[in-house]
Amino acid sequence: MNYNWNVYKVFKSGKRAKAPFMTFEHCESGAMEHFEAEIKKNFNERLRETQFMVLRADESQEMAEDPIKKILFEQKCVIQQYLTAELHKLNLGWGLIFSQQTEWQWQWAFLESGTNQYIAPISPPFKIQKEAHAWMENQIFTLK
Repeated sequence: MNYNWNVYKVFKSGKRAKAPFMTFEHCESGAMEHFEAEIKKNFNERLRETQFMVLRADESQEMAEDPIKKILFEQKCVIQQYLTAELHKLNLGWGLIFSQQTEWQWQWAFLESGTNQYIAPISPPFKIQKEAHAWMENQIFTLK
């Protein structure tokens, strides 16, 4: 039995195009190999160097969740717990910093947007960056 297969361009950033580049018909197994050996050889040189992803057209075409976006969202949920009414009025960002304001220790802190100047602490200070990340992971775990 043959199936339709969607071909998606994969960008250098690793992200996949939202719409298929093309569709072809092939049996259940070996579609990627067929695409590479038989179809891609007919492309111009520039397209032959491009990375592609092949997905069966009748299955989900959803892109996998970006793990970095997920981590940032979880961190943001933790950070919002530490926002006071006074801090909420300011245009703030946040991050893990190592600076003179933290006495040269790692600390999650509120930062002024645009300048990244230290505004207020979020976490206790840590001598080792790994400990600061472990603190954040623990905070995320307690939210779940």
